[in-house]
Amino acid sequence: MDLSNIESGARFYRCDLHVHTPKSGCYSDKEVQPEEIVKAALAKNLDIIAITDHNSEGLYIEVAEAAKGTRLFVIPGVEITTSQGGERQIHMLALFDPNEYLAISDLLSDIGIYHNLRGQSEAVSNKTIPDIMESIYKFNGIALLSHIDSESGLDYEIKKLTPTKEAILKSEWLNGIEITQPDTQSKFPDYACLQSSDAHSLADIGRRYCLIKMGKPSFEGIRQALRDPGSRICLTGDEELYHPSFLGMSVEGGFLDGQPIRFNKNLNCLIGGKGTGKSTVIELIRYCLGVSSSSTTVKQNHESHIAYALHDAKVALYLEAENQERYIIERRYNENPKIYREDGEETTINLHKFCDEFFHFEVYSQNELLDIARNFKNQLIMIDQYINLNDLNEEKARIINELKTNQAEIMRISDQVDDLHLKISNLDIIREQLRVFESQGIKEQLKDHPLWSQEEIILSNIETIITSEISSKQAELIKFEQEDLIAPKIENLDLLPNKDLLEICTGLLIAAKNEIRDAIQKQVDCLNDCHKKTLDVRGNWNQLHNKKKEELNILLSNLENNGVPIKNYQEYLRLEQEKQRLESMAQQVDTHVADLSLLSADRIALLEKLINVRKRIYLRRLELIRNINHSLRGFVRIKIKENGDNSKYRELLVDTILSSSKIRINKDDRVKIADNIEPLDLCNIIKNRDSNSLVTKTHISGDVAGKTLILAQGAVFELEIVELEDRITIELNDHSWKEISKCSDGQKCTTILAIAMCERDFPLIIDQPEDSLDNSFIYSQVVKILREIKNHRQLIIATHNANIPVLGDAELILVMRSNGLNGFVNDRGVIDKDTIKTHVQTILEGGKDAFDMRRQKYGF
Repeated sequence: MDLSNIESGARFYRCDLHVHTPKSGCYSDKEVQPEEIVKAALAKNLDIIAITDHNSEGLYIEVAEAAKGTRLFVIPGVEITTSQGGERQIHMLALFDPNEYLAISDLLSDIGIYHNLRGQSEAVSNKTIPDIMESIYKFNGIALLSHIDSESGLDYEIKKLTPTKEAILKSEWLNGIEITQPDTQSKFPDYACLQSSDAHSLADIGRRYCLIKMGKPSFEGIRQALRDPGSRICLTGDEELYHPSFLGMSVEGGFLDGQPIRFNKNLNCLIGGKGTGKSTVIELIRYCLGVSSSSTTVKQNHESHIAYALHDAKVALYLEAENQERYIIERRYNENPKIYREDGEETTINLHKFCDEFFHFEVYSQNELLDIARNFKNQLIMIDQYINLNDLNEEKARIINELKTNQAEIMRISDQVDDLHLKISNLDIIREQLRVFESQGIKEQLKDHPLWSQEEIILSNIETIITSEISSKQAELIKFEQEDLIAPKIENLDLLPNKDLLEICTGLLIAAKNEIRDAIQKQVDCLNDCHKKTLDVRGNWNQLHNKKKEELNILLSNLENNGVPIKNYQEYLRLEQEKQRLESMAQQVDTHVADLSLLSADRIALLEKLINVRKRIYLRRLELIRNINHSLRGFVRIKIKENGDNSKYRELLVDTILSSSKIRINKDDRVKIADNIEPLDLCNIIKNRDSNSLVTKTHISGDVAGKTLILAQGAVFELEIVELEDRITIELNDHSWKEISKCSDGQKCTTILAIAMCERDFPLIIDQPEDSLDNSFIYSQVVKILREIKNHRQLIIATHNANIPVLGDAELILVMRSNGLNGFVNDRGVIDKDTIKTHVQTILEGGKDAFDMRRQKYGF
């Protein structure tokens, strides 16, 4: 979608409102042509100039004609020499609408500069400056004091505050002052200050200029700027600092079908009656960017709103990101968003990552601010969106995963140890039985047999190792053949300029693969050969073992003939074999116990890392809160208590771990434990079975303490990692500091809105921020903050309150209407535009008659 043809509201224009031509007697080069003046202005990147020759209409008509077809807007004006000021008379400027340029001649005649004196520097008005300014007003012009801080300027010529100077500065007809030094502005804080070149040559044009904000270059735009210089006039150029912004949006289908919307980089206000689509615009932005609210109610309202407004439709957002690149984000209903570059190429960036890295923004649906104000958990979520905690949260998640892996390994090995302990519990009995047999001399006669059994175990283990490795290498060979070092398929190889070089590289890759595959096959062959030879050795050993068995049978027959029961010898052999097996298991227990010791040490180190990363998250939050408190000092302040929210821990302990139908503990006692002992302290008590400390710290009974230790014994791992979240407390200065939980809804919203509007550089979107707010606060605080931040931050606000777009001096007002089936933008522009004024009066003021009647009632 091409947004360039859609009106985007007000922006700053570079203006030089004091330019002379050869028609001024003191101009340096009388041969300069109007076309050269236009060319020089455009070369200095000026958008607007005013032709202000001394005491005459000058070359305005000629310069304006030369500027046709260019972007330069030319305003008629005149610099008037007054009779006040002593040796060097004070100069002043009068500017007029191009459609009323003939008023210059009428003005000059009215103030005593007649036709025979026109254009002469020594021509002087016969009226006082206040009277001249009144005449300028009478002819619908703008009155400015020229270069007030240099020669022929009021402050330069009359340094002290004399009655004459005071009368001039207090004149109700004075629209602004021209200064040559930016520092002069601080001496006149209550006046609209402009900088201009006072050019008397081509080279001088644009040497000084100011930036004036308006919808499009116009005389009325300049007049409005002089009425609101804080918002519309800039001498420093700070407004040109880059900040990310939404450029616009379009919708295909749904309630806003076919609506292209272009946004301004500063303050945008959506106005209109109920059901016209103001909230829909905001909810579509939210949906397209996949932003969920922390408020359940707001989330539900958003989902139902989108289902109604976007079913089977698509929304596209056009934006300029923090990397100063432009992107398009599209989302169809019930589908995932897609991100495109400006040229239409789809990116592979995950939307969540995209917003984290390239496009931060802040959005609040209707009544969401109030929901945040009522819930301290949501307040922490709000604070966290102003900090980049991604690195710390990722580190925390990684540590917790490592702790869970550590827990699983500890539990696995502990189960093995318990199982082994159970199996070797008869080892001492077997050893005693063998001792009895040994006392009968059986061991001496059969001393070699256990060694043969031991050898058999060793040989079997060796064979297992070799066969397992053969299987592993064969699997590796298959995987390598199918998946690794696959030469890429090159399409249209014959068309590539370096085909031969590419074929060489492909050949090298194939050769390397063949060589590696042969090496792996060689390992397999080596292992197979080893296995064959091992089997040969095993065959030899089996022959020797069979011979040994024959000797044993002869021995047993002889013993039986001598009256010793054979079963005793067989039982001895069985017991000896079992003893060897169990002693091997006992060695495994020792190994597992050593492993558990290492795992426990690892766990302690991981828990320390977890504590550390949570501490760093707290410190980062604390730093932000200090900055917010400084920004809102005296009005709002935020406090943060480290680990001050135990709700997750309480829920785990009270509702899960200690909640048992078999071993009952009163809920009050469960809550006492959660509120009086932190998780890690409780873990130590459980591990040490320290019921006395449990009783002392919680004042529960010994019986309850015992039950607690029984129920919590298996929950130590969970308790070690459960999080005690930081807790936010926000206070409002309402004659004295008061927690917002104790404030009215209006005060709560006031507080949260003030935090949301702290100066940042990423977009802020709010639906009806005035809900629940006092009108006095909207004027005294909201409008004030909006005006302070809007040049450095994009704001998109849906509102029913006239103070926000009018006194906030919105750069773009979007007027929404509905035909019952669809909503649409009925008009757009800045308040300078007559149709926009009418819409604002009708929609936000109840109509012109209602507005005028209120004004009469108030006596304005």
